[in-house]
Amino acid sequence: MALTMTYFPKTEIGYCTFFGCTAKTERRDGSYNAIISMLQNLMLSSGAIHPFIIPMVFFEVERRRLFDAAEDEGRFLNNEILRIGDDTSATTWLNNDGKIRDTINRFQKASRIQNEIEAFRTELSKGLDHTDALASVISGPSAADVGARIAGMLRETINEAGSWSRYSKTVLDSTLLRTQMVCGTGGWGEKSVLT
Repeated sequence: MALTMTYFPKTEIGYCTFFGCTAKTERRDGSYNAIISMLQNLMLSSGAIHPFIIPMVFFEVERRRLFDAAEDEGRFLNNEILRIGDDTSATTWLNNDGKIRDTINRFQKASRIQNEIEAFRTELSKGLDHTDALASVISGPSAADVGARIAGMLRETINEAGSWSRYSKTVLDSTLLRTQMVCGTGGWGEKSVLT
């Protein structure tokens, strides 16, 4: 997803366009209503507009997308780890090229998601730096209060992203360890999973 935004400080008007936001993302778990509620709480409680309110919508949509994907892939890989826990399942798993390929694809997707979460943390940190810089430019106690609340939300999301990144790494490491245990320490042996 991408966001482009223009903000005019004198009139306190901002325009934005989201790119790559699918209908599924818009509908997911009532996220649209949750985002509108977040915006109303930020703006109506203080009566102030802040130029970082719209990027916060983007961060919230991206947060939900990434963390939901990390949870889905983690659940799948954890189930795979448990499913191939006994010798019979391990043998069945090793003899099923389609299942191996599916697990490899899901493992790669989980790895990509972990990388995206780390990139997201970097963007959130940059956003936090921008809110700090904006604090000296924006006038009025209400706008300053909104800026402080946005900065707090960014800090919380940075911490949450760190937790999800560690969760993803743990799942990936566990999957690798279980695969090595099932396949033996010498790798895949005579069985080729990539052909």
